Amino acid sequence: ASGSVPMHQDCFSPFDAAETGFIDGYVAVLYVDGAGTFVVETGDGEQAIDIVPGRFIAWPNGLCRHRLDAAQGGGARAMLGPMAMDAGGLMQRAHDVWSTHPGYIGLCKNEAAKAEREGDDAAVRRQLNNIGVPGIAADLLRQYEERQRDKPSLVLTLSLSQSSSGFLLTGTGIDGESLLTLTIEKPEDAKYGAVAKELKKEVGSRVSGMAFKFVLSDGTLLSEAHDDLDLAALFKVNASDRAKASAVEVLPPAVYEVGDRVCIAADGRVGTIIQKDVEDALPYKVEFDDHPSDWFHASAVQLVK
Repeated sequence: ASGSVPMHQDCFSPFDAAETGFIDGYVAVLYVDGAGTFVVETGDGEQAIDIVPGRFIAWPNGLCRHRLDAAQGGGARAMLGPMAMDAGGLMQRAHDVWSTHPGYIGLCKNEAAKAEREGDDAAVRRQLNNIGVPGIAADLLRQYEERQRDKPSLVLTLSLSQSSSGFLLTGTGIDGESLLTLTIEKPEDAKYGAVAKELKKEVGSRVSGMAFKFVLSDGTLLSEAHDDLDLAALFKVNASDRAKASAVEVLPPAVYEVGDRVCIAADGRVGTIIQKDVEDALPYKVEFDDHPSDWFHASAVQLVK
């Protein structure tokens, strides 16, 4: 067996797996190889049991449901069972056909399609690999990869600038237009892999039929190899430098006035100054047409003439 299996109950007949007729007594399984987590739900909560070779698990099938959370990169699992004793006292195979049931295959396909729209490649592959019919899973994966090869690419350049609420991650298009922004409170705590997933979801909600790629301002193409890097390391943001910058007066002085139209130097956004505080390290509050207003350094804005 491979992949994750959702919450269910086992039965003696495979044709009952999506209906009723579940086994009332105990069902058991002995794991010979593989990894993952066996989760039992009784109604009062869940109990998680690690799958290791040699582990025997038995559960009252009529009183609870169970699922299998596959280990990431764990591969196939080998087991004896699941098995249960029938009314005649004979040991019989207990069936779990969720991963091969048409309804579950349809669910996996729908979840994969949603992930594809959001540009989440890992989630697409995970959902398709959950399908218990290898031929169907392989064919759907091949179709997905062909679509990715044929898709035009949307390349966004990422930049990180300081704002009053932390940092602002901005993605700009080839013409310098701002396509997305994301507030990052602490760059040192934000991993690129998780942030990239949010960025792809945001862009995917606006633009369809394209593959998304992100680059740094120096041309570095970001990939899965960067997933475990935090944004502070990726954008070379030094914590002590940030503290010093927020503690000293910013030059040049705040010479622009409320009502002036300004451009944000880091990403090209244009907005209007709606509030000014010359005593603050971030003296200008700028309102944009399609982005939340925020405070900026005097050196971060330029007057639009």
